[in-house]
Amino acid sequence: MAGVENKNLTATVSCIKNSGEFKKLAIFTPDSFWRKVLQRKIAIVAWLEGAMSFKNAVFYILPHKLTSRNSVKHDAMAKYINLKLKKIVEKSGLDIESADVPYGPSELINLLEMVIVKDQYRARDFIKNDSIIIDAGANVGVFSVFAGSLADSGQVFAFEPVLRTYQTLVKNVQKRHNIVALHSALGAKTGTADVVISDKISGGNYLADSEKNSKTKPSNLFKKELTAVTTIDEFVESRKLSRVDFIKIDAESYEKQIIKGAKETIKKFKPVLALSAYHLKDDKDKIPALVASIDPAYNYELSCRCEEVFIFRRAWSVGFEQNQLSGTNLGKIQGARSDVCQ
Repeated sequence: MAGVENKNLTATVSCIKNSGEFKKLAIFTPDSFWRKVLQRKIAIVAWLEGAMSFKNAVFYILPHKLTSRNSVKHDAMAKYINLKLKKIVEKSGLDIESADVPYGPSELINLLEMVIVKDQYRARDFIKNDSIIIDAGANVGVFSVFAGSLADSGQVFAFEPVLRTYQTLVKNVQKRHNIVALHSALGAKTGTADVVISDKISGGNYLADSEKNSKTKPSNLFKKELTAVTTIDEFVESRKLSRVDFIKIDAESYEKQIIKGAKETIKKFKPVLALSAYHLKDDKDKIPALVASIDPAYNYELSCRCEEVFIFRRAWSVGFEQNQLSGTNLGKIQGARSDVCQ
C-alpha cells in the first residue's frame, strides 16, 4: 500500500507563503531564456481561454522593447497564472496558500503537473509511509518533497550536483524532517567530475563525461563546474542503510552510469526503479538490458504519463503479465492502461 499524502504539504512550494511576492515562486524558477518563451505561450493560452484580453495578450507576446509595462497588464497575467497554480495544487491534493504572482512561474507549474499531478514516476503506486527513497537528479526538489510527503515515516536522500540548484533544493526541503539534500552527482564510481551548466536552460545540466556531452555541440552558453561524484552502493554502505525501497533517476543521459554504481543495492534490496527513458535514442534498449544483467527477475513498463519513464520492479500487480527481463528480449506489460507507451 502506498504512503498517504500529507494534506498540509506546504513544503511542496515551501517559499510560497506571503501573497504578492514573486520571489517566493522564483525559488522554483531560476531566471532563464525559456521563461520568456513560456510567458508568451501562457499569454496565448490565457487569451484563447478568455482569461485575458487580446490587448493584454499582445503585450506579453511582442518583444518588450516594443511595448510599455503597466501594472494592469501585470495583474492580468498574475491572476491567470495564480488560477492555473491553484487548480494544479487542488488536483494534487496539496494544501498551500495561494500567491499573487506577477508572472513567470510556468516552470513550476510544469514541474508540479508532471511530477505530482500526473505522477510520472508512479510515486503514489509504490512509495509507502516508511519507504527509503533515493532521488538521483533532484533538481530543485519537487519530486523529493512529494516523495517525502508520501513517506512521512521514511526518508528521502536527494542528490543534486549543480551548486546553485543544490542551494535552491536546500531551501525547498529545509522544512521537511525526512529529506536530506546532498551536493553530489551519482555515477558508476566515486571521484569528481565536471558538470556542464547551461546559462539559458534550467534543469538541462549534465556531467561532462556523459553520452549527452559527446552529442552536444560546444557553445559559449555553457560553463563547467567541478562536483563530487559517489555511487549509490558507496552511499548506502556509508550510511549503513538497512534497505532502499525506491530509486528515481533523471540525470540527463547518466542513468546507465548511476545504475552501474547501484548494482549491489539493486541485488540486495530490490527497490522499485523509476528511470528517465528519453535522453538517448538507445535508452529503451540499453537501460532494460542493463537492469536485466543485474537481476533478470525485474519486470518493466514504459510509462508515458508525461515524459517517458521506465518503471522496474520484481512483482507486478494483478492485471499485469508476469514477464521477466532476459538480456534484450524484453517482456511487454499487458493490460489497458492509458499511461503505458504503445
